[in-house]
Amino acid sequence: MVHNRSSDGYNTSQRRLILGFRTPEGREVRTEMVAHVPYAVGDIVPVRYLPECPERVVPAGASFGIDLASGLKGVVLVGVIYAGLSLTVLALGASGG
Repeated sequence: MVHNRSSDGYNTSQRRLILGFRTPEGREVRTEMVAHVPYAVGDIVPVRYLPECPERVVPAGASFGIDLASGLKGVVLVGVIYAGLSLTVLALGASGG
């Protein structure tokens, strides 16, 4: 665990995950990242990475950027706004005609 002191005097900490693995081509990779899930030393962690850049490995269950639920909420919100604007334009067009 890494402990940091912020500018306002509070102590913060982060769990760090050190992953070490061998690619199918035999390349040894070791990297460190912030762990969002608590792991114990020696845990077997399934990973995923792009073959050309194994240093950018992530645990297999991790998400990149936004997850599916957040993406769907965004799509629904845009749809509701579009529907509201469309109904407003239709109402103004019907009353002005």
